[in-house]
Amino acid sequence: MRGLLLAHEKDPEKCDEAYVLCKEAIKLDLKNHMCWHVFGLLYKLDRNYKEAIKCYATALKFAPENQQIMRDLSLLQIMVRA
Repeated sequence: MRGLLLAHEKDPEKCDEAYVLCKEAIKLDLKNHMCWHVFGLLYKLDRNYKEAIKCYATALKFAPENQQIMRDLSLLQIMVRA
C-alpha cells in the first residue's frame, strides 16, 4: 500500500521506489492477491495497460471472488479493446 501512495506523488524517484516495494512484497508472498492488485494499479497509473491486465489476472487467480479486482480487470480490458 505504501507503494501505491508513493506512486500518486508524481515524483519519478518515488514511482521507482513504489515499483521496488511492490516487487519486494510479491517476492515475500507470491500468492497475495493484494500485492498483485496494487502492482496492477501502479502499471495502470503509468499507462502500461498490458502489464496491468496481467497483474489483475494473477490477483484474480488467488482471489476469484474479489469483486473489486474483477471490476478493475474488466474495465481495463474494455478500455484496451475499444
